[in-house]
Amino acid sequence: TFGLYLTPSPLEECEWVHKKVIDKESMEGKWYNYQKGYQPQVCAGGKYAPDSLMGIAVYGGICGRMSDLARGKLGCLGLPGAQVGQPKHSAATMMMPLPPGIRTTLSASIHGANKCLVCAGRNKECTTDEVGAASCSKFVYQAKTQRIELVQQKDYWKLLKDGDAESSANCLELQKKKGKLLLKVSRCNPSKDTQHATQEEQGQLVINSKKGLVRLDVPGGGKMPAADSPWTWNKIQFVQCTKTKCHFDSITDNLDASSPSLFRNVHQESWLAAAEAYNNYERKGLWPVAHDEARLAASLAVTARKAGVEPKRVEEAFAWALQRNPAIYEIWRAAADYPGLADLRQTRDEMSSREWFLGLKEDKDDATRIPETELSRRLLEQEEHDKAHADRFAQRYLLSAQHQGHWSQYPALHQEIIGRFCAAFSEQTLPLLAGQAGVRCRRLRSLVAGHTMQPDWFVSNGTTIEFRDADNQVPDDFDDLLSMLKHVDVGTAQHVVRGLLKRLTVGYVNSRSTTFFGQHRRMLMRGPYAATLAYAGGVLPRKERLLLFSTTRHILENPEDQPERIACASPFLKGSFLQWLVKNRPTLQSASPKGSPMLEADVSFDVRHEMTLDQDARGELPEDVEETLALNELLSRHLKLAQEDIITPQAPDVMKGEERARPRPRNARRLSEDTGKGAGGTAPGLLLQMCVKDVQPHL
Repeated sequence: TFGLYLTPSPLEECEWVHKKVIDKESMEGKWYNYQKGYQPQVCAGGKYAPDSLMGIAVYGGICGRMSDLARGKLGCLGLPGAQVGQPKHSAATMMMPLPPGIRTTLSASIHGANKCLVCAGRNKECTTDEVGAASCSKFVYQAKTQRIELVQQKDYWKLLKDGDAESSANCLELQKKKGKLLLKVSRCNPSKDTQHATQEEQGQLVINSKKGLVRLDVPGGGKMPAADSPWTWNKIQFVQCTKTKCHFDSITDNLDASSPSLFRNVHQESWLAAAEAYNNYERKGLWPVAHDEARLAASLAVTARKAGVEPKRVEEAFAWALQRNPAIYEIWRAAADYPGLADLRQTRDEMSSREWFLGLKEDKDDATRIPETELSRRLLEQEEHDKAHADRFAQRYLLSAQHQGHWSQYPALHQEIIGRFCAAFSEQTLPLLAGQAGVRCRRLRSLVAGHTMQPDWFVSNGTTIEFRDADNQVPDDFDDLLSMLKHVDVGTAQHVVRGLLKRLTVGYVNSRSTTFFGQHRRMLMRGPYAATLAYAGGVLPRKERLLLFSTTRHILENPEDQPERIACASPFLKGSFLQWLVKNRPTLQSASPKGSPMLEADVSFDVRHEMTLDQDARGELPEDVEETLALNELLSRHLKLAQEDIITPQAPDVMKGEERARPRPRNARRLSEDTGKGAGGTAPGLLLQMCVKDVQPHL
């Protein structure tokens, strides 16, 4: 089954992966090269195709490309992987076999047979708990290394990427303190005889060193299990996994192959359950006997149901399949409607994959986002641990003198990392953070601590901050205010967003507004309004977003109707622009945007294109966009509306002789609309624009 999820890649790309991973050749690029602004590197050219595994590693990309690189690399190494869709994000999941070994909890002769070892951390003395307790540590003994390693929740993708599994491994070690033997875990070291373990004929594991001797057995006197090599799942770039949005395309979910599609979108729980179905039930060597027999019985049940066999007989077949292997996710889906299987459902609820699923939030999308301080019980319980981790990270990397040059070179990365840890820094660390990122973190913490999160405070403060700067950029204080909405309930966030959108200015006038309006038939959108509109796309219902789409578009296309909603660099510019617009409105309505007489004849496309990319124009753009968008696309991106929400196609009137418009290739449309007539050929700015737009949908 796992072999069906090997992502195929061209032989040339797999040979490149083998050279880097197996032959340890020097790496070109990075296995995780996350970059938002990667398009110019692609357009600059290089020896690799942009969408090849080499191209993604060298040129970089965002979540989708990183997931593609991970899955492609896994496939070249013979490991299964799948792409996972999460809220506003693309991740990947993988499956890999663990090294062969004996996996079990352990009791120690120095503590008694009815106690299990609990080893909480490196270099800490192991304690004990009752047999079967959830806190009991699990170990793996490998005859090849003759060491007892603590089983940890490892990021196996990182180990596969970096090849540093040994440095993260912790092994059980026998020590002696004040004449008393004790056990702890420490970094695995083959030269230490205090970590060397052998297995006796009866199955017991023994550490016999100069410090002393200890025997280790299964707690409660059980039989030592045989060595095996189970499969484990791991995640790559997971951000938000919820009950409603954490799915991949399964090729095994359809039990009778009757669907016209090979794939069915199923939850990540199915991926976890697949490992359980293989690991925990009868196998003969590598052959998963219980898994295959259960699937065969379930396939017969599905086929029989469609053939009209009586439900009781079908239910009996499903029951046999689930008793044979109750971990198979697709059998439970197919048998969901049979009440006689209720007794078996308890077995499923006790499985790790089901417990993992039941522990997920229903939906962590922006529309139902829970305040960060309440995201989960685990975060609340580990608040102090998180603060300690943030402070250690700050001392080691953010405040260390040896890394200051790196942060000076990459200020955006510096700000992103500090922003991620900001809420967890202690009061002692907070004033030590340098640069604009440190200033912003302190300001945000001060704002959060200094008021009671009243909705009217947000609205009044936001409308005041809007005019703090004369240009069209989003002030940092305003951005911080929107960030603070994550700490309030959804109803309050909606109230604040509605208030801001009613009171903020919508359009912006500067010295280039006449040229911009002549080219695009609209005004620039105000930066703070655009930022609030983007937040509204995640919290307001669809009907309100559609209304905002309509009203915002009308104001930007007809600013003379509501001049009070227009901001400007100076009152004179605003009055001058509105007078120009009223005077030239008839001409603008009759001329096409690209052929507008309002654009000076001696202004080349390059100059006009650069005008649309000045700092004021950037204020209206979504984070991942580098150039001016058509108004419909700009608004739909901010408001998270699909094209079918805003476009109602009109059929041509054939009776009047109108011809149906034939869609042309996107490249041809752009060339016919944008290519200049100058003797010098296509402008360099246009070539760059074409290159970025053509490449972007495939990244």
